[in-house]
Amino acid sequence: MKNKILFILFFSFLLVNFSSAKDIALNNEEEVNIFNQAVSFYNSNNYNAVIKAINVLLEKNPNIAEAYNLRGNAYYSIGEYDLAVKDFTEAIKIDVKFSDAYKSRAESYRLQKKYDLAVNDLNTLIEIDPENYSFYYNRGILHIESNDKQLAIADLTKSIALNPNNYVAFITRGELLYHLKNYEQAKHDLDTAINLNTEAIDAYKLHATIDLEMQNYDEAIKYYNIALNLKPKDEDALFYRGLTFMESSKIDEAINDFNTLLENTTTNKDRTNYYLALAYYRNSKYKEAIKCLDKVHTYRENINLSELRGNINYLDGNYEEATKDYTKALSEMPDSIELLKNRGNCFYNIKKYEEAINDYTQLLKLNKDATILHNRANSYRALEKYKEAINDCKEFINIAQTDNNLKMFISDVEKEIEYMEYKCNEKK
Repeated sequence: MKNKILFILFFSFLLVNFSSAKDIALNNEEEVNIFNQAVSFYNSNNYNAVIKAINVLLEKNPNIAEAYNLRGNAYYSIGEYDLAVKDFTEAIKIDVKFSDAYKSRAESYRLQKKYDLAVNDLNTLIEIDPENYSFYYNRGILHIESNDKQLAIADLTKSIALNPNNYVAFITRGELLYHLKNYEQAKHDLDTAINLNTEAIDAYKLHATIDLEMQNYDEAIKYYNIALNLKPKDEDALFYRGLTFMESSKIDEAINDFNTLLENTTTNKDRTNYYLALAYYRNSKYKEAIKCLDKVHTYRENINLSELRGNINYLDGNYEEATKDYTKALSEMPDSIELLKNRGNCFYNIKKYEEAINDYTQLLKLNKDATILHNRANSYRALEKYKEAINDCKEFINIAQTDNNLKMFISDVEKEIEYMEYKCNEKK
């Protein structure tokens, strides 16, 4: 089971309150008042009012870099990234070393997935301030998002060198190393992050994820336990601890985690119900498994839910229901040997021998299997079609003579043939 967890975090440059106009070169008191009013609007999240105020200010004085930057941040905050970029660019034209505008434009480009342009702005920021660890960190995130992992590692390593106390950078590099399957190095980074911040829940969760991937189940459970002590209802930790319990055959504990998760979340219920169904299935609690599976509506992970439902019903002896499930599954995978075999067996168990023969015949076109031949022979025999049954039994013997696993059954099948030949003669 691959765990898809992403903890990387872009250091937001925009989560700041703007200051008043006291350090900004404005022409007169009216301009100061308008700018201060716009700052007040921004700090109270009234972004449309910011835009209107700055429009008035820039009509009076179009050369205020800080005004373009403030309006750009307002546009950014309402998701108007093109207009935000335009304003940040105007601010930079006025002041080519305006760091805040480069930061904000880089983040806007990132959200537009214009990674090359965002990297260019980070390059400029690093030229302006080459000792700023957050610039290297953010450039590293851009390289991760544009799938240039080696450059990302280089930037994260540089960021850590400039600030070895930044536990977030260790978590981020640890996750990148995890995706590169450098598990031991990744865990070393996560251990460092934990030493720097014992409440870094993401470090514990990712450490556990790696241990789960490496099948170190006891270690994984230990780290998920710590994460859940820090945040008892953390959805990722509960879900993946449940998976870990399943993988380590601690099915009752897995069931408890999945049920706890369902009680405390409104998201991913389909996924949780699916794995809860699997846990009940593995615990031979088939009716509970079916109830959970019937609550799954949209979850897909290369999984045929109808096939699983059919398997559960088959094991529970609900052959009528199982045939319906297998029929639905076959509509998606019409050439599935396993599905045809299981449905054929279900038909046989509910004495629908003609339907069973049809499935076995289709199977034998796909795969000349001795077991299927014998199953079809039994179906023919149940319908008293002894000649057809005898032919299948003889073909079974031909295959079994070269298969050590089947040779032991030859004498029994020969006796079946002898009996059916007697029945044929009796009919005459």
